[in-house]
Amino acid sequence: MKSFNVDDKLTNPEVIRSAIFAVYKSLKKSKWKRKHKKAEMLLANIDACIENTIIAVENFEKMKKLQELELPVPDEILSKAWHPKECSTFVVKDGLNKKERDIVSTKDMQDKIMHQLVVEAGKPFFMKGMYAHSCGSIPGRGTHGGVKYLKKTINHHNKHDKSAIKYGAVGDVEKCYQSFSHTVLKNQIRKKFRGKLFYWLMEAIIDSYYYKIEKGEKYGIPIGFPTSQWLCNFILTPIDHKVKSSGVKHLVRYVDDFVFFGRSKKELHKVMAVIKEELTGMGLKLKNIWQVFRYDYIDKKGGRRGRAFDFLGYRFSEIR
Repeated sequence: MKSFNVDDKLTNPEVIRSAIFAVYKSLKKSKWKRKHKKAEMLLANIDACIENTIIAVENFEKMKKLQELELPVPDEILSKAWHPKECSTFVVKDGLNKKERDIVSTKDMQDKIMHQLVVEAGKPFFMKGMYAHSCGSIPGRGTHGGVKYLKKTINHHNKHDKSAIKYGAVGDVEKCYQSFSHTVLKNQIRKKFRGKLFYWLMEAIIDSYYYKIEKGEKYGIPIGFPTSQWLCNFILTPIDHKVKSSGVKHLVRYVDDFVFFGRSKKELHKVMAVIKEELTGMGLKLKNIWQVFRYDYIDKKGGRRGRAFDFLGYRFSEIR
């Protein structure tokens, strides 16, 4: 894996400005007026926010260097360095089935900016090598992008090669966000990014929340942090390439949900076995509701029909 050093971006005023604008937009999207007021205050004091962020990052780096050398950290550095604040959790009902999800957020503005800053600094390099039809959190690759690609693939093969999508497979990772090992995440970031400052900031963000502890190991990243979807896509990217190298031509993954097609059940079951093996190596596993099904078939009257399936909240209905 090629590695990159992005430490200089973390104190670059323009990168910090981009992070602050991203936080501003997220606050403006909220239905709560108090968050709109915070957004306006943030934008009105953007130059001071940039300066304060640079000071917080620089002192955070000094603090970590001294801690690495097992030296005492002066109070002057400690007080000015960034420290993750306590998070709050609330429940939302998400999707068609109104599934309850625990959303974690931080009320501290400096935390919001710092989370977004590591995303802005790391985004171009997280995307290097990322599978083209991996969707979710990625600019220009949202739900609609995944649905559009699936529709285009199905329509194309309906006209030219129906056997290529004769069978389909759908599945998702069980409790994906809650199951990520902090050690695995940090090891992968260490491989991708050479810079110590970026690693230290990501380490602090990852360790600021955990879902469970087993045998001394922390597990879980929070749904709600801007870093979480990027980390999820980053960790699961090798599986995308493994699936593609197994002969699958049409794969769409939206964070921890995926769908792909093939010419035979045997072929798709083999790919599912590959996915299971790769996930196990990461300490993850598939939900037991995954399935391989016949998407296209000939009925007794000679008509062509297809089995409908749900993905990304859309229903892909019968082939005619």
